[in-house]
Amino acid sequence: GLVKMRQNKFEEAKKYLEKAVKLDDKNYLAHYQYAYVLSREGMTEYGFASGYEVEQTRKMRESLKKAIALNPNFAESYNLYAFISYVRNEEIDEAIGYLAKAIKLAPGNQWYLMRVAELYLRKEDFSNARKIAQKVFQTAPDDRLRLYASNTINQINSYQAQLENIKNFRPRQETYVTDKPLTEEEIARLNEQAMLEGINQILRKPKSDEKRVLGYLSKIECVSKGIEYSIKVDNQLLKLESEDFNSLFLMSYAQDMPSGEFGCGTLKKEMFAVITFRPTANAKTKAGDIISIEFVPKNFKFLK
Repeated sequence: GLVKMRQNKFEEAKKYLEKAVKLDDKNYLAHYQYAYVLSREGMTEYGFASGYEVEQTRKMRESLKKAIALNPNFAESYNLYAFISYVRNEEIDEAIGYLAKAIKLAPGNQWYLMRVAELYLRKEDFSNARKIAQKVFQTAPDDRLRLYASNTINQINSYQAQLENIKNFRPRQETYVTDKPLTEEEIARLNEQAMLEGINQILRKPKSDEKRVLGYLSKIECVSKGIEYSIKVDNQLLKLESEDFNSLFLMSYAQDMPSGEFGCGTLKKEMFAVITFRPTANAKTKAGDIISIEFVPKNFKFLK
């Protein structure tokens, strides 16, 4: 099972690990590895989780609880349990408690801290989420973790701004002062205008050397030199690149965006998004380096 895991043959590894757990129910590592293999079934090769089914979740949590009971000093069992809760957006407080134990066992692991920040974001506890992410950003031992922390801070700020904008939105005085009740069409128009103004306000602002377009993300391909993105803009196809997913700012303002469709390979369907990129000097090979993807509703448009 371990050999198959190292070869990324997770379906085959699962069969071996199922047998290992049955043969030796007291092996904490076998229980953890079985849960880990199950967790990979919902991930892309770059570690993006697409969501877990109820039965799959039950099996993972059951194995992890056994692993923790057999060896409460193995930090990764707590971390994986918390990750599952993060993906499913449930049992968040319990997950934070598990990560507190993992951090106590491995205080130098700042990736555990980032998971705590993400869990606080799930709770919409922006203050604690931001505080932790900023601490990691300031003390990160490598660029990859620092960039991840930076992107998380941006997500926290954007999500908080979005919620506050929706909560504080008031229609313009001249649009709703009337002697008769608003029609359904007028209410729908006001709601759409509120949505457009709100999203336009909180979108990531492009820097002086960046360009922003509105189009359909149609394909993501992982190649030897990095990741290639195909975006349909009007009647043209825009080709952009990035070294990995960690350098990409991702945000969704679209309520109907399906979970788990972001990863390598052809997407199940095209997704409408605001794309920010840095144009390249050699436009023959690629249009530029992608900076951010912000998914928006189908009726979204830029406002002047």
